[in-house]
Amino acid sequence: MKKLSLIMCAIAMVGVCFTSCKREETTPIENIVENGFYIVGEATGVANLQATEAATCRMANGTNEVTKATREGMYEKYIILEGGKEFTFIEKAGNENINYTAALEKKNLTTDGVDVEGGYAGAISVGTATMKVEQTGLYHIVLDLNKDKQLDAAGGAQVIIAPVVWGVRGAMNGWGYTQYTEAAADGASWTWKGQELTSGAEFKFSHGQFWKINLDAAEQVKAETSLGKDMVSGGDNIKVEEGGIYDIVLTFKRAKGEIKDSYSYEMKKTGDLLHSLLVSLVQ
Repeated sequence: MKKLSLIMCAIAMVGVCFTSCKREETTPIENIVENGFYIVGEATGVANLQATEAATCRMANGTNEVTKATREGMYEKYIILEGGKEFTFIEKAGNENINYTAALEKKNLTTDGVDVEGGYAGAISVGTATMKVEQTGLYHIVLDLNKDKQLDAAGGAQVIIAPVVWGVRGAMNGWGYTQYTEAAADGASWTWKGQELTSGAEFKFSHGQFWKINLDAAEQVKAETSLGKDMVSGGDNIKVEEGGIYDIVLTFKRAKGEIKDSYSYEMKKTGDLLHSLLVSLVQ
């Protein structure tokens, strides 16, 4: 009888251990909120750093396109913001969360080509006041904490928020700019139909008719506005292996990490260049 009791007790202990272990829940690695800069708030669909998808709102380390080097205190992110709703910046440093804000002004943003209309800019500082944009859409946000005082003439730490209108630049247009021909209803994919490209031709994606956008009038700090090979910001040109007529589709999905992690593209061949040439001659 005593032996039976010991066996039953052991079974009960195993059951308690199994139940206890089963109840333990771990945060999936893709949802871990690491140290860094974040954009959160009702406008992003992620209320705060405790929300499930908070990790996807972390900004990438920024590269100053003047020096081509990663710049300390510079961050950037492509993100869809809902117009009229609030958002804020939060820097997570260990157990400390520091809120940042900016008195945003609607203004044209300067570039190396055609300036961006409908953008926002302002001096950024520690504070809890929230910010808003008027129109819902995809935005390229770049902020710089001015740790080396290089932006003193611009008023110190700065943030710019540029509305994104994707285009292609390359062999299909003599490195000009062709805006997308179709956009998905959710604003997260763009299509260029009927792009004629020869074998070995090259191109890039760029938002606006320019390659870089300035954080200051003196143009000491610039951010890249293009996506190249492997969707790397400012990366090598994308090369076409087989000539033909293509539909090109660029897709955005908010993700943590580098800018390239939020983008993918697909090229669908729809015809041959020779056939296209013959049709044009007949017409």
